[in-house]
Amino acid sequence: MKGETRGPPPSCPSNTPPSLPLLVGGRCLLSSAPLLLLLLLCGCLHAAEAEKCMRLKENGKSLPPQRYLYDSWKQQELPIKLDTSERLSHQLATALTKILLQEGLGYQNVTITQYSNTFNHNWVLSRLKSTGHAIPEAMLNMEVWIPPTANDLNITAESDCGKHASGGRFGWFVSKNSSNAPGVITDHWRSFQRPEVAQIFSLDDQEEINLRHNYTVDTIHTRHGETRYWCEKEYCEEGVFTPPLCVDQHCATLFIGNHSDYNAFLKEQVEKESLLVRLAWVGPNLTPQFLCFFRGNKPIMFFDWWPNSLSNQDNFMPVSFPSCYSSYSVDPYLCNYELHALKKYMWKDLQKSAKPAVEAVRRFFLSEQYYRELISNFTTRNQNCSSNTTAVQLPNQSQLVDEVACNWLKAGGKRVWYEWLPVQHDAKTVLWIGGIFPMSNESSVGFSSKSLVNAARLAYQRINKNPDILLDYEIKVINLNGGCRRETVLTAFMHHIRKESGDMDFAQMIGILGPACSDTVEPLVGVAETFKTVVMSYSAEGAIFNYSKFPYFFRTIPENKIYGTVYKKLFEQLQWKQVGALTEDSNKYSEYLSDLLYNVTDGVKVTNVKMKTSDNVVEVSERLNKLDTHKIIIGDFYANKARDVMCQAYHLNMTARHGYVWFLPRWFNTNWYNTSIFIGKDRKKIPCTTAQMLEAIDRHMSLGFAYYAPDDVINYENMTVSQWRQEYKRNNMDEPPDYAGYTYDAVWAYALALDRLLKEDRTHVSNLHTFRTVVRFSEIISKTSFSGVSGMINFRRNSSDPHNSISDTQLVNIMQFIVDDKMKGGSYITVGTFNPQGTKLDLDLGDLRFFRGIPKDGLIEDTCLFETFSQLLGVACDQAIVIVMVLIFVVFAFILIALFIVYKRRFEKMLPDSSWPLGELISLDEWELPREKVVINRTIGEGAFGTVFGGECQFADNSPWLAVAVKTLKVGSTVEEKLDFLGEAEMMKRFNHKNIVQLLGLCTHQEPIYMVMEFMLYGDLKTYLLARRHLVSDRTVHSEEDEINSKRLTSMALDVGKALAYLADLRYVHRDVACRNCLVSAERVVKLSDFGMTRPMYESDYYRFNRRGMLPVRWMSPESLEDGIFTSSSDMWSYGVLLYEIITFGSFPFQASLERRGGT
Repeated sequence: MKGETRGPPPSCPSNTPPSLPLLVGGRCLLSSAPLLLLLLLCGCLHAAEAEKCMRLKENGKSLPPQRYLYDSWKQQELPIKLDTSERLSHQLATALTKILLQEGLGYQNVTITQYSNTFNHNWVLSRLKSTGHAIPEAMLNMEVWIPPTANDLNITAESDCGKHASGGRFGWFVSKNSSNAPGVITDHWRSFQRPEVAQIFSLDDQEEINLRHNYTVDTIHTRHGETRYWCEKEYCEEGVFTPPLCVDQHCATLFIGNHSDYNAFLKEQVEKESLLVRLAWVGPNLTPQFLCFFRGNKPIMFFDWWPNSLSNQDNFMPVSFPSCYSSYSVDPYLCNYELHALKKYMWKDLQKSAKPAVEAVRRFFLSEQYYRELISNFTTRNQNCSSNTTAVQLPNQSQLVDEVACNWLKAGGKRVWYEWLPVQHDAKTVLWIGGIFPMSNESSVGFSSKSLVNAARLAYQRINKNPDILLDYEIKVINLNGGCRRETVLTAFMHHIRKESGDMDFAQMIGILGPACSDTVEPLVGVAETFKTVVMSYSAEGAIFNYSKFPYFFRTIPENKIYGTVYKKLFEQLQWKQVGALTEDSNKYSEYLSDLLYNVTDGVKVTNVKMKTSDNVVEVSERLNKLDTHKIIIGDFYANKARDVMCQAYHLNMTARHGYVWFLPRWFNTNWYNTSIFIGKDRKKIPCTTAQMLEAIDRHMSLGFAYYAPDDVINYENMTVSQWRQEYKRNNMDEPPDYAGYTYDAVWAYALALDRLLKEDRTHVSNLHTFRTVVRFSEIISKTSFSGVSGMINFRRNSSDPHNSISDTQLVNIMQFIVDDKMKGGSYITVGTFNPQGTKLDLDLGDLRFFRGIPKDGLIEDTCLFETFSQLLGVACDQAIVIVMVLIFVVFAFILIALFIVYKRRFEKMLPDSSWPLGELISLDEWELPREKVVINRTIGEGAFGTVFGGECQFADNSPWLAVAVKTLKVGSTVEEKLDFLGEAEMMKRFNHKNIVQLLGLCTHQEPIYMVMEFMLYGDLKTYLLARRHLVSDRTVHSEEDEINSKRLTSMALDVGKALAYLADLRYVHRDVACRNCLVSAERVVKLSDFGMTRPMYESDYYRFNRRGMLPVRWMSPESLEDGIFTSSSDMWSYGVLLYEIITFGSFPFQASLERRGGT
């Protein structure tokens, strides 16, 4: 049935108990149902023996690891489904492939699905396709018939796995003894147009009766009361098609199996070619036994295909047909007799999820000789002429096919399958760790460049050799340089997840090993969480994390937060109450100092001075000067900055010889102070020799975890730490560096946790970066505990303390650096230890080697400034200071409030009465108009005081309404703004000239204040000119009547001049003469407006401006700009600028000159 695993073919229904449908030679037979139990038992025994088919060990090949196929999207285990048909050759090829995948490659779940005997390659290939993340019906098909007329471009290339050496074809096959008579040819199709040849294969009456009663009847589907035949088409009579030519004469009979799409063309061929051939469909009765016994020794003819059991017999020969490509043949059915390619296809997703299987399938092939051997072996087992019955009871065909395939492999040995097996058939599935190491040997870092890489390599080599964990997998560490720069670390991480580490798949990346430096951890962990990736650091001990926020971050080195507690205990024992700290800004490593600052409260004063990475020598000296009174200084910075700091400390006499105690990081390289080495690397001059640097750092102290457990401690591999050190030295010709133990244990932590994860559910390996997997993986890591090279590794996290680090079992060493002048170097000695579990400091003061005893902290005892007041109130000095400061503040506040009140009242008396109405300020009663007589209907523009509206006004009860312009003052304007506004009205009421805009009235009794003026239709002169500038170049419209002719422009200039002459006669200076302040009436008469800056000159011939304010500098005369003096002459200067505007039609004056000076 379609898609059923090793079930019966479609032509054998499942509703026919108690018989079990079997396949023989690609066709159905029946066997007794009681055999089912026996067959199942045999199948189990056969499965147990399956591993012996290829005999890898006997042929010098190692056994492969166990392999599985997974759906990485759903994280489910999938069977590798091999698709096969009812064809014997197809079943044999599929059985061989199954053995190859199971024995040769170790796949544990390989199944076979079967479909009906169809040769429709499009339908067959559709079973290998899926959409989205769906799983197809089948994954591999080892024998797809591709007709010669098929277009390969229409077949998916990426799922093509090549073809077998042998091809397939359909054909007619006749007995070889049919052409014994002289001149008789029976193996050519034209022979069957001759009656004498057709007579050879003609049935006698008894054979005809036997055929119609026993063989063409469909005994499987026949029910009571009706008879069914293997051919139910309308042209078949009792399962036989007789062409018209054969009604009245003897014709040959061509025996065919089931009526199907692959042989339906035979009717058309017989009729079209006028062949004397009848077609008889006998279904599954067409077997080697049928060919032996139906006619005895008489010639017989049948239709079949190669490769198959019937066409493989030696006593039959094929009939020749013309090529479908010949020029004289246009019959498409003839192409069925051409050679068909037998190709292998797969589900395209297998290329990623089952690479070894895909490689093996591509290498797998069957030659024609191999096909003949396999089919012959199968025929020999059950299809022979020893019995004259076709319904023989045979063993289950699928089991028999498996046995034949297995025995053939055993007999053929290595020569058969050697070419099929991938070169690395025994290669384990690689699961890799993305290593980020400081491999660039940065001088600023302080780590040895490649020493940690060696420790990681030693770890995964020993893991791969360990038979107890990850047996079917191989661990690798892919290393990239990360240095101590955030951008470099993030770049390395992105290279890992983008699969730029060779052919490794990101889905099989276990996690990140690194980074090295504390400053790079937090950004990496934040990004890694997005990609659901675990990060485990081997040396980043500085950053304090909230593990509930970063649940995928782990580290084998303890967090240096414990240093705060160590310092506290150390300072108490040494009686140091003043401590300085010098750290690089944003340095995560030194954040434990914040913890120290908040937790050390027993009279210890901690002063933390931050410095920038970019600080030069002078700036470093300034930072040190801030700590010159602090004899105890904690320094946390990278190696390049440490050289600058200690060099300047030497020059400032802030060294141990002068009573200072420095605490420096322990993780620097052993030669970090050698300036002769690092001058070139740091690319700057270091003003100290190596000898001076040694003097500066002599007797400094350091805190550091014990990098390794005691030598006699036995680790997880049942190896002592001492033995591990020796192995590391043998492999790398060097002593293990400080952080090698943490690196080694981190790889082992990954391996142990992963082993437990996969033993719990092996489907996790399909994608290690799903939410389900990374959460469970993190949980297992957090519970992982083992004895490592660096000590007891325990990722226990205390839920009550979100900042809890990994292990609290490792001792903290207190060390002192002692310089050896003879060796021109120095080394650390351990002077004390701190046990985190009992918070016990073990320090013998006699072991400390200072020059003049234990140094003082430099603290000067403070005296209380308010001792008397403190004693009077009976409080401490600090409390007395606070009380005094509060009293001073209160008194000062009362004084300020009193002064504010006094000066406020004086200021109010100096201000004039600003009460409404404003008519009392300026006498303008005769100009007052009723507000209801003024109607506003549009907006003209916006002025300095407010909006200018257009409208109409009725000045007498029976007078007509006249068009006016209404200038308004903004509501809520200040008194000064109101005075300026009405001051302009007061000025305008004095002027009466045809070239000056006339004031018509005021409305001042309520806001907003109205100033009613005569309406000027064309607006300001500047806009008027700009709107007509384009007419200058239009020569066709110039005339004496034109608006822009010389006469019109001269008239406008004359109007402005008359207005200025009028003002000069009245001894007024306008101060703002410009085109924008000249309005054009309906009669194109220009009138001067905007008298806000107009001032009288009664007392003198000029007006001096003394206040700061906005002035129209482009139109101002030189004396006005320099001295603030305005006269009628300065108005004439402005008039000259106005003439320039008229001539240029509104251009800004002095534009280029002022732009060069930056003016406006």
